[in-house]
Amino acid sequence: MTWTALAILLTAQIIGTRVPTMWAWGLNLGRFLTPAWTWIPFAAAGLLLVAPLARVTGRALDRADRTPGRARDRADRIPGRGPADVVFPLAIAALVLALPDHLWFVGDFVQRAGTISSARGFIANYPQSLPLDLFLHDTLTRWLMRALGGDVLVASRLLCALEAALLAHLALRFARERELRGAAAFAVATLVIGGAALFLTGDPKSASEQWLLTTAIGVCGARLAQTGRGRMALAVLAALFLTLHRVALLALPPVLLAFALAERAPDDATRAPRAAWARALPLALPAFALLLIGPRIVGILRGFDLRHHVAPWVGSASLKGSNAHAMVIALADRIQAVLVLAPLSLALPALAIALGPGGGRRREGAVIAALAAACGSILAFTAPQQSVFRDLDVYAPAGAALSLLTAWLCTQVLRDRPASWLAPALLVGVAAPTLQGMAHAHDLARGLTRVRAFVTEAPPRADRDRFTTFEFLADRYAQLQRWDAAEWAAHEAVAIAPSPRLIKEEGMAATEAGHLEASRDAFRRLTARAPDDPFGWSRLAVVATRLGDRVEALRAADSLERLSPDDGTAREVRDYWTRAGVSSR
Repeated sequence: MTWTALAILLTAQIIGTRVPTMWAWGLNLGRFLTPAWTWIPFAAAGLLLVAPLARVTGRALDRADRTPGRARDRADRIPGRGPADVVFPLAIAALVLALPDHLWFVGDFVQRAGTISSARGFIANYPQSLPLDLFLHDTLTRWLMRALGGDVLVASRLLCALEAALLAHLALRFARERELRGAAAFAVATLVIGGAALFLTGDPKSASEQWLLTTAIGVCGARLAQTGRGRMALAVLAALFLTLHRVALLALPPVLLAFALAERAPDDATRAPRAAWARALPLALPAFALLLIGPRIVGILRGFDLRHHVAPWVGSASLKGSNAHAMVIALADRIQAVLVLAPLSLALPALAIALGPGGGRRREGAVIAALAAACGSILAFTAPQQSVFRDLDVYAPAGAALSLLTAWLCTQVLRDRPASWLAPALLVGVAAPTLQGMAHAHDLARGLTRVRAFVTEAPPRADRDRFTTFEFLADRYAQLQRWDAAEWAAHEAVAIAPSPRLIKEEGMAATEAGHLEASRDAFRRLTARAPDDPFGWSRLAVVATRLGDRVEALRAADSLERLSPDDGTAREVRDYWTRAGVSSR
């Protein structure tokens, strides 16, 4: 059944490359990429579904994971001490550095990068930030910027590459602790890393740290529940998470469950027995962190999340009128988000059935399942401000927990020798869409094409989602000096919500594109909506002059002179018409 789930997923991804719709945007990554990025991963995944080829690949991965010479015994005794345990994290970090995000689409990438690179205060623009978030993405990132020549994107990428290496180390250690080596270990580690962890990197936001800490809490919680060891490590992780982001509240029940199940773990003969209060003492760390941060978290939940992340879901205009249709779209988007965040989550039912009710190590499975249920609730009860398609970073903890659950179930299946040939297929099944997602963010032109398809193809999107997407496209096209596209995107955004800033962008893009009639129309609308803004009158006077419209040019010059007497544009326009032999009055 696991093989069937992998085959269905691959088939759906291939079909997605041929269907001109964004209903299945979580499966159609290959549609917008070059043939190499599309068909090479698909071909590799298809070939590795053939058992003989998978066994050959598996044996090659097994050889790559061997520890030479006298170090072998030590590597067998201590998980995470072989050469592959060093090479694998370094390779993941190198991948993050080699495929930087050039699209800047996910979340509020552009705004945060602009805030950090300027002298503006971070906390003033992002009051919902907690202390660890502020340290990592304000204090530390600014320090790295100064050390590296002032590039915020390079600083953020280096930080995320380090976090990706830590995640890879943690993922491979998770496999080692379950006595997996070779292809099986690499497959499980890749599953733990998940689908979106690597292409959420580079964003100067806490999404990558949320993914890392959620995974670390799941791994340490499972170890504690099963063996009774690691209480302090789990408590420290929970306390750190609470100082990073308010979503850490969802991880507290699984942490408490791990401590409770640890009481039933077999005693370690090498350790002195301790009283129950001593075993629970590490929980004082997250309790103290919650005591300090709790009031601020409550304030953020009430003042920010209820307005921005919950209210839009339960009562926005996008869900009125055609409520059933909107709910279908919302459900489809969340399914796509799961497929992007944890590509093999489709196989979860098959893996659970293959494992059976009595298989596996139940205590650690209970902790990981509880973490997936708690963090997965974000998908059900949160509505991002800029659409699920764009704000995937909101769901980082859900993606991490679902990826860990999928990996844990796979460890149980891969213990069986008849199923060991599945390891290479599982590895490529999650690596292929991950690489495709990174390629989308790296290939700016093709990434913009996919973003554009989101608002121009079926299904019809809510006005809020369309507006924020068109706004992004207008800004990004203008940065690239693609003026025709920038004018189109700004015009579409203005049609939904005519803000003066976007009308201004539409007019400027039309001017640069040589569409003077459209530019004049935009600046007319700008002066009507913001009559006290000198910019609109200035640009209208210039464009009208270029079109030979003396009356409108002089009228705009009069208004500009009244609002801003020191602006030389009005005088230049009058001088032009005077030289042309036409009175300026």
